[in-house]
Amino acid sequence: MNKLFRFLLFTLLLTTIGCGGEYDVFEDSYLEYSKSDSKITVDELDKLIDHIKLFDNERKFKKFFTNGSFDEVKLISFLEKEGEKVEKRNNVDESKDYFVNVYIENSGSMNGYVQGNTQFKGAIRDLLVMLKYYYDEKNLKINFINSAIYPTNIEGNIVNFSNSLNTKTFKVGDTYSSNLNNIFKQILTKTSQNTISILLSDCIYSIEGNKTEDLLSDQKSLTKDAFLTKFKNKETLATTIVKLNSSFNGTYYDKDNKKTQLNNISRPYYMSIIGSEKAMTKFNSNIELSKNKVEGFENIYNLTLKDYSKEVYYSVIDTKEDSGRYKPDREYKNNGAVQGIEDVSINNRNSSSFIFSVALDLSNVPIEDSYVSDKSNYRIREGDYKIKGIYKFDKKQLGASSINMLSKAKAEPTHYIVFESTKPNFTNLSFTLNKQIPNWVYTTSTNDDSNILKSPNSTFGIKYLIEGISEAYETQSKNNNYLELTINIKK
Repeated sequence: MNKLFRFLLFTLLLTTIGCGGEYDVFEDSYLEYSKSDSKITVDELDKLIDHIKLFDNERKFKKFFTNGSFDEVKLISFLEKEGEKVEKRNNVDESKDYFVNVYIENSGSMNGYVQGNTQFKGAIRDLLVMLKYYYDEKNLKINFINSAIYPTNIEGNIVNFSNSLNTKTFKVGDTYSSNLNNIFKQILTKTSQNTISILLSDCIYSIEGNKTEDLLSDQKSLTKDAFLTKFKNKETLATTIVKLNSSFNGTYYDKDNKKTQLNNISRPYYMSIIGSEKAMTKFNSNIELSKNKVEGFENIYNLTLKDYSKEVYYSVIDTKEDSGRYKPDREYKNNGAVQGIEDVSINNRNSSSFIFSVALDLSNVPIEDSYVSDKSNYRIREGDYKIKGIYKFDKKQLGASSINMLSKAKAEPTHYIVFESTKPNFTNLSFTLNKQIPNWVYTTSTNDDSNILKSPNSTFGIKYLIEGISEAYETQSKNNNYLELTINIKK
């Protein structure tokens, strides 16, 4: 039996005896744990968790609880710091440990999305199908939300819930209320380490007054404050914002509360998904939010405090875009990757600059392909280089030696970036992929929706909402990059 388990169980035994508990229960568990010495299995971990939960009020075990709820992440972190190996849970089984709350804003401005067989209903159906598969259905709840939260009573298969939506079943609670920041505050309060919150809303700020930009800025500050308040409670959240579209049949209310009747007009709305970093990592690996999986999907933006630098495979590769010569620097070979080069020279006949390529596997970084391919999302932090091009990975563009290297490393790059020198210095290259708001947010946003028929794919003030959330993450984050990578270069 390993020493740590002996220590934990001995502490439990003493606590139990002190509280007048049953010694035999722990004695049986003590013998059970002794069956495995090499690592802590999932079954052993679950038994230990069950015992620790019994002592949530005991000082010795407070370290394993967050806001009164047991936090498995803290226990595993403690065990691993003590040198223990903990068996990983199966993806689907681990997902069963999470609660998922779906919130559908049902203020009057949302009625148009439930009139008829709309893509809005289809997206809810698609979402529920995936949630039902990956999460325990008993932990999946659907609510209406406006000035308060109203749980729904679902009869039969939860997947069929969207079929029941219409303007009559939608009228629950104060449907005249559309205070978006109040909605987010309610949801953030309900979001914990083991609870994922999903909001479906048109995400339109409700303002009163003529100074539109000032009023929207005020709303943005309130949004930022709502998320910073949540961060202040020592909770690390990740947020995903998905833009979707649906036919809209009903009344549109503009910023001045003027009504416009829309008949089968395609309008955007949004899905906001909020959870702990761990919960959202699991969610993103399970639930594919894309055009192929969710009806009406358009774009996605993930906000996270995480730095993915250590999770990204990257290597210098030989491509048809290259110009110049170099040798791999053996000092910087890492897990079948070339992360350093030397003896760099240029080919004066074809080019006065040195051009080389770097392959990356960005499959674990939660960003859209359009974001990856946008040069403005990168920054050269060190070295006299510029990005010449960003491409999806294609073996046909590689030399035989690079194909062989990637094959041996079992690497599967998603993209490659072509860099070009701007000076003949050939010093180290360090570059970042920045966390910043994607362009689709700004092309979607409008400050004037008085003639919505001219720009039906726009959303009043959406950039202020997303800027408010993004600024909260920037304030909380120590590093505002998805990743920072370095190629060591010796001339």
